[in-house]
Amino acid sequence: MAELHIIGELVGATNFGQDNLFGVWNIQKGSHWTHVSGLEKGQTQVDKRGEDQVNVWAHPIDIHYSTSVCVGWPKVVLQVWFQDGYGRNDFGYGVVNIPSQSGTFDLTCSIWKPLGSLKDRIMEMIIGGSSQVKDDSIVWNGEDRHKLTTMTVGTVHLHLNVLLRNFSKFDVITTNQQSHNDDDL
Repeated sequence: MAELHIIGELVGATNFGQDNLFGVWNIQKGSHWTHVSGLEKGQTQVDKRGEDQVNVWAHPIDIHYSTSVCVGWPKVVLQVWFQDGYGRNDFGYGVVNIPSQSGTFDLTCSIWKPLGSLKDRIMEMIIGGSSQVKDDSIVWNGEDRHKLTTMTVGTVHLHLNVLLRNFSKFDVITTNQQSHNDDDL
């Protein structure tokens, strides 16, 4: 079996207008991927933005998968929760693909929320909360996501070490493997 190891962290968040943030994450993958070890979902602690305007989480990620097919490559799906000035809870969505080559990666993920109709936005200002997707799969699936009107609410930063093993046995060539094979010529 080909193996994918993901070791790293949710570093933190920037560009949010609120102080107290926490992140909820999970891994979405295709049905051909087998979870070998590690947590596939988690939640960070709440962090108050520092003087540098960064919310620091340093939340670890350590997951191991095996597969014989690359369909449904794993993704990190995020929700970032925050409170507005009136103590009302709200959150935004985001998704970032796990790189498909071995290496160390510093990734950013834009967090967004649906805008809703004009009536929804007026209600949000008065009552709080915001529009939410009815089916969370729209966040990572992407088939209908282009139909949404959204606004960016901030950015999440991830630091991931990715290790691919035995993918060449299944005739899968990643960028690192291709450049290594070229060096052998």
